[in-house]
Amino acid sequence: MGIARTTLMAAALGAALFLAACESVEEKAEARYQSAVELVDQGEVDRAKVELRSVFKLDGAHLEARMLFASLLEQESNIEDAYGHYVLVAENYPEYFDARLKLAELATGLGAWDEAERHAIVAQQLDPENEDLQPILVAIDYSKASRNADTAAMADAGERALEVIEKHPSNVMAYQIVIDTMLRDSRFDEALDMVDTALEYAPLDRQLNQIKLSLLAQTEDMAGLGAHLRDMVERFPENREVRTALVRWYLANDDADGAEEFVRKLIERSGDEIPPRLALVQFLNQVRGVDDALAEVDVLIEEGLDDLTFRLLKASLLFDKGERDIAIAQVEELIEGRESNDEVRNVKTTLARMLLATGDKARSREIVSAVLAEDPEDQNALKLQANWLIEEDKVRDAVLALRTALDQQPNDPETITLLARAYERGGNRELMAESLSLAVEASNAAPTESLRYARFLISDEKYLGAEDVLLQSLRLSPTNIDLLRSLSEVYLVMNDLSRAEQVVAALRNLGSDEALTLANSVQAAVYQRSSRTDESIELMQTMINEGQSALVAQTAIIRTRLANGEIDGARNFMNDLLAQTPEESPDRVGVLFLNAALTATEGRFDEARAIYRDILSKDPEIEAVWRALVATAVREGDPDGAMAIVDESLAVLPGSVNLRWIKAGLAEQQGLIEEAITLYEELYEADSNSTIIANNLASMITTYRDDQESLERAFVIARRLRGTDFPAFQDTYGWIAYRLGNYDDALRNLEPAADGLPNDPTVQYHLARLYDALNRNEDALRYYDIAIELWGDSPVPLVSAARDYREDLIARMSAADGPIEAPTPASDAAQ
Repeated sequence: MGIARTTLMAAALGAALFLAACESVEEKAEARYQSAVELVDQGEVDRAKVELRSVFKLDGAHLEARMLFASLLEQESNIEDAYGHYVLVAENYPEYFDARLKLAELATGLGAWDEAERHAIVAQQLDPENEDLQPILVAIDYSKASRNADTAAMADAGERALEVIEKHPSNVMAYQIVIDTMLRDSRFDEALDMVDTALEYAPLDRQLNQIKLSLLAQTEDMAGLGAHLRDMVERFPENREVRTALVRWYLANDDADGAEEFVRKLIERSGDEIPPRLALVQFLNQVRGVDDALAEVDVLIEEGLDDLTFRLLKASLLFDKGERDIAIAQVEELIEGRESNDEVRNVKTTLARMLLATGDKARSREIVSAVLAEDPEDQNALKLQANWLIEEDKVRDAVLALRTALDQQPNDPETITLLARAYERGGNRELMAESLSLAVEASNAAPTESLRYARFLISDEKYLGAEDVLLQSLRLSPTNIDLLRSLSEVYLVMNDLSRAEQVVAALRNLGSDEALTLANSVQAAVYQRSSRTDESIELMQTMINEGQSALVAQTAIIRTRLANGEIDGARNFMNDLLAQTPEESPDRVGVLFLNAALTATEGRFDEARAIYRDILSKDPEIEAVWRALVATAVREGDPDGAMAIVDESLAVLPGSVNLRWIKAGLAEQQGLIEEAITLYEELYEADSNSTIIANNLASMITTYRDDQESLERAFVIARRLRGTDFPAFQDTYGWIAYRLGNYDDALRNLEPAADGLPNDPTVQYHLARLYDALNRNEDALRYYDIAIELWGDSPVPLVSAARDYREDLIARMSAADGPIEAPTPASDAAQ
């Protein structure tokens, strides 16, 4: 046999063996796939997934196996992984319609509209008349129209969604579009009917259930709201927020017994489960009081289901009751000798919280670090760590920690709120607002989260949005006085006096002393806004006679008299009050303090100081009196005397934040810059969450220091000020932007700051420097003059700097253009 023939036969044999091997791999892959199908039919999903993974090792492009695996992941709500496997199918089989349909459907559910549109277009090309694709195309068109605020296109998509429902009455996506169009048109009754129809087909759709809940609250159908909450408890027994919302509904309807009965029934139905028992203790603590809660915990400890959990709960209740040392000792005893696991780590993080609350930060951090060393994903430890990172301005690290915590429990309101704080510290107000809104949603409009979001909206002057948030929370917690107080503030700032009086009526219906006092306060404000001064004073006099916050009412009467120019009337009222308040009365100190303030207002400073000193001789620890004494010296034009009084007060109250703050301000005014910066540094270290402290510290650093490290630190401190409309914050952030060379950002902030603070020389000087840098010479000269005149004879170092910059600017202008006209007199420009 020749060499050529031998080689040819060997090649043929090799090819045959290769083909046989290929066939064998394909057959093995197919066999594994068929095995997986059988296991799925038998309900053995986990084993089926193991078989399918084996298929992929043999044949990564096996179409049916990949589709089956993706569908199993989808059924487990593992949408992101399912999406990834459908993508693999689409890449290997770009014209396979079912994969494109699934990708478009999942992307729509995830809100990834660009991806949804990309896959839907391909699917439409492959099968233009496919009925399953039509709802997705409608949803994509509706989303695009909504984002573009195209009302005509939205209406058209809504009509097409109705056509889809007629052909496919179980299509949830089409219902959601139609419901949204109805909500946008305030057709709440129609929307509610449509939701009920959709729920017949998809009773476990969480979004539809939540929409119905919101609609019932919007239409104030309290009976329907309670009924639907009970339905949701049955449909979603694991959803803690729904159970909490139902308890709040009972309480809102003055049915504490019904709420307790509901919680106890949850325990009966749950067998030996622990969460319902914890909910009962939490309920008793909030509604019946801590002693009732402690008694119930003792019963649960005797029950013996979970000794560790309930003993920890008992210690926590004792800690909140004020018995801190006993509580900490009990928690330490629980940890001692136990091998570390998830439960023990939970005890340790509770101990860390307690220690932090008592001021032992070092030991608290040590415990948290140890917990995270054992389990880097421990949610409670991550939240504590994130809180510290935020306080240290390490925003990026804090966000990473919180995102890890959210991976463990995505709807935890506390974690989402911390994330909002992190975004605030980083100056990202859009993400902060989004997180605050999500926290409200995650808590089912709980009062704490709702108040926090409403205050943010109020600070942005979004009063209607704040009103909506507060009203939504009040529907489930109508007796919450803090919510009613914030709502009254919103109506007063909007000057919506009729609605403010509705809040007054709601407060009076509550009947408690606190509610009645607040009602009278809001009513007095309404009278004053509507120039009904006599009625306002009469109401406040009634408050005094009834003993309701007498000092508040007395102060309000005097302020009202002074605002109306009735100085003698204010003095006569004060003299009567002094005569009617005996020396032994507990109100005597407050009346004397009010008299001193009025005396200073009348210009009799020596007499005012004597009254303040008399009060302090009897009780030297009344901080408000020290502050008033300092303010009197400042009003007299005696900064040295004011500083001496502050030092005297700090010897008595060394920990007072307010007094240290006042001292820092006085030091700055007297040109003691380094001392002022040191004081602000100490205040910031003690409370880095204070926006005002952060503002002043950053402003001082960038105004009086030039090194790059100081500028960068000031920027980190001041990031939270970005995007605000508060002039002092705009000045600080704009000046830092200027110092870092970001002139456009500086201009957006310094111009409105100068308008908002026309009598602050430093703010005018900052704008002058920016105009100087931008070669806006005339504007720069004008603002240098304004600043210099406002400073007058102040010892602040910036005064000489401003004069030097002004002279340099005049020289440059003269060199460029020849002699220049005299600038507008500062006294005129300052007007």
